[in-house]
Amino acid sequence: PEAAKDYSCEDVTGAFLLWQRFRPQLEAFGLWELFSDLEMALVPILVRMEQTGITVDQNQLQRLSDDFGLQLAELEKTIYAMAGEEFNINSTRQLGEILFAKLGLPQGRKTKTGYSTDVKVLESLARQHDLPAAILAHRSLSKLKNTYVDRLPELIHPTTGRVHTSFNQTVTATGRLSSSNPNLQNIPIRTPEGQKIRAAFVAAPGQLFLSADYSQIDLRVMAHYAQDPALLAAFRAGQDVHSQTAAEIFRVNAAFISPEMRRVAKTINFGIIYGISAFGLAAQLNLSRKEAATFIERYFAHYAGVKRFMEEIVEKARQDGFVTTLLNRRRLLPDINSSNK
Repeated sequence: PEAAKDYSCEDVTGAFLLWQRFRPQLEAFGLWELFSDLEMALVPILVRMEQTGITVDQNQLQRLSDDFGLQLAELEKTIYAMAGEEFNINSTRQLGEILFAKLGLPQGRKTKTGYSTDVKVLESLARQHDLPAAILAHRSLSKLKNTYVDRLPELIHPTTGRVHTSFNQTVTATGRLSSSNPNLQNIPIRTPEGQKIRAAFVAAPGQLFLSADYSQIDLRVMAHYAQDPALLAAFRAGQDVHSQTAAEIFRVNAAFISPEMRRVAKTINFGIIYGISAFGLAAQLNLSRKEAATFIERYFAHYAGVKRFMEEIVEKARQDGFVTTLLNRRRLLPDINSSNK
């Protein structure tokens, strides 16, 4: 039709005019190769991924829906028994009345509608009473059921029998892909319930899933950038970097590192390179702020090159207003010098 022809021609003309305008700018900023060799080359791959979709086991999801429903019902009974009465578990106002007025638990941050009952508040209160922990468990299970278990079957395409997400290439500030409708990059895995949901995503008959991942890629990139001798030596020798870090912060021989020590060191390794504070580390590891600060000091004493690089990159970002990746992608930081921290 004539209307379709006009629309198509306008689309092509508009894209050409934009190309004429933006290519010189991309070249001036040294971004043309990133755009042409990576981003544009990725487009047909993403198209195929979206069109292919993924198979889900509807029977598994139905079983989970029934199971989660029973668990939620039991949790509700437990919550009502602890509270001494029935109330709307999803009402923050009613929950606040139970926690703070009836049970007399310490009141935290106040909002416009009353005292906060968010995750941080409930996690803190859970150390003093069992009810907040039960509320957290109910919220977590309810979200899994409503967001994934009951929702995914509704998103199965009637023709393909698969779930088709949208991969967003130009949304995140970091350049990473995001996923929406539904978000398949956020399927939970850290809990047994989350793992059961993941198990509902299955390969088509006669096919397999292949899982591949870089080994400690964040730390390897840091080693490349910082050129820290200790970090480079650990990778070149094929050592377990998390165990090496544990040996330094706990001041013990690497042969005596326990799984718990390694877990703590792993949190520190990844936390520090993303700028975690002593306060944040203490919260993650359930330590005192003083203990967390000591661990951070010992880390930087061993990996002095990492500390130097982090200080240098922050200073450069303050001067330039952006940071760049290995592929020269820029992330603009317009508020880097703001006084509002």
